[in-house]
Amino acid sequence: MSGQDLITTDSRKKAGGDKLLELFVKDSLWYGLSTFFVNILTLFLIKLHTAYLDSGEYGLLALIEMAKGFFFILCECGFSASVLRYYEKYDSGQDKRRVVFTAIVFLAVTGAAFLLVSIATAEPLATSLLGAVDDGRSLIIIAAATVVFSVFNSVLFSLMRIRSQSRRLAAILTLKTFSMLVLNAVLLAHFDMAIAGVLLASLMAETLVCVIIAPGAIVENYGSFDSGMLKDMLGYGVPLVPHSMSKVALSMADRFILALFLTMPAVGLYSLGYKVASIVLSLMGPVQKAWAPFVFRAAGDRQMAGRIGFTALCYMLLICTVGLGLSLFAREVTLLLSSGAYIDAYRIVPVVVAGFLWLALYNIVSWEMGYTEKTSYFPLITGVSAVVNVLLNMALIPIYGIAGAAWATLLAYAVSALMAYRISRSLIATRYRGLYTAFSVVMVTVLGVSFIEELDISVKVLMMALWLAFSFRLIASAAEEVFSSPLGLLVKRFLGGLA
Repeated sequence: MSGQDLITTDSRKKAGGDKLLELFVKDSLWYGLSTFFVNILTLFLIKLHTAYLDSGEYGLLALIEMAKGFFFILCECGFSASVLRYYEKYDSGQDKRRVVFTAIVFLAVTGAAFLLVSIATAEPLATSLLGAVDDGRSLIIIAAATVVFSVFNSVLFSLMRIRSQSRRLAAILTLKTFSMLVLNAVLLAHFDMAIAGVLLASLMAETLVCVIIAPGAIVENYGSFDSGMLKDMLGYGVPLVPHSMSKVALSMADRFILALFLTMPAVGLYSLGYKVASIVLSLMGPVQKAWAPFVFRAAGDRQMAGRIGFTALCYMLLICTVGLGLSLFAREVTLLLSSGAYIDAYRIVPVVVAGFLWLALYNIVSWEMGYTEKTSYFPLITGVSAVVNVLLNMALIPIYGIAGAAWATLLAYAVSALMAYRISRSLIATRYRGLYTAFSVVMVTVLGVSFIEELDISVKVLMMALWLAFSFRLIASAAEEVFSSPLGLLVKRFLGGLA
């Protein structure tokens, strides 16, 4: 190969790498726009729930949501991740259609079976989970039906993600949340249905989404069911089931343990503080939706190594900025979203936010395990972290109450991130320039804020301004090293990718 050929090939690789990065940014911004509207609607939902549910009912709702999380994982069998991986793995359109159709058939059969089992066992499930609650059986059945539709939708959402149909997915997610808000308002305010109304609204919204997207996906990908491909997809996805179960235990077991040691109103108070902190978690969603397809496409190209690190830095800076702002203004945000009866929930917000920052770090450094198909590491990491979480909750809640649960969450997420970092470094040593510095600065600041009763508003604003200046400096420095063009051209390229 001549020198000119080498230059041409290198230029094509660079152009392809830039195109992938532009696609990542475009997808992230569409998901971000959707998340913005979804978050606004979700804030109204929280306000609505705290207005029509007392703290005890809010605690019961949190326990049902925890059960839905476990049900979802059992039904989904890791197929959202399997569709992402195998759709990208195969080149031919016929193979890609087989991946989707095989997943659709499998999930339809297992979903129907799960719903029948749930109906048969709803009474004992309701008694063991909720205790002596009116219409507990009906609540469990509604939750199970919601899960079946949610699983089906989730796999089709994965298909949209890998096809970079970010605009369509963003519109559907916004529509789902808006319909939930309207239905909640009607069922809570007009029909006074309390917890049943919240659950019915969720079921109706998931059903609406399924009716919109499922027929087209089935017709477009209709073909032959491939048992061999199903075996491969289960081999990839099933090891993620204990991993996902551990993730749910990691994020929601604290509410169950709180119910054992404290009162249901305490569970409701903690759940609200957790939801306020989850504003950070919801902002991870849009970037994470684009992150996995981006790194799976880019990882095989050496030209993209620096861009992966730069993109990860931007991801972390976004999460850190929102997390710091939320921690500084936790009291104001909590008061805005709830009645005065819930105000003490703000005290746990900075600690839970710190836990979510560790989760963001985990999301960034764990992609190497998925790319190299070392999925057996995922259940190991989350299993250990879930055990740590449960043990710490059991030890700290009787002494420190809901604050103990918040610290247990923080420490458990730290364990998962550190384990993922150690394992991933042994697989692919990706360089993340500036990322760990930014993470450390915000972690120390957020935890410091958690020990301070109140800060003057001018101090809070100054802290945010200093952080933003520091963030822009990190981005500029990293961009100059990674890209041959100036930062201004990079921004122009990003904006061009949105056209």
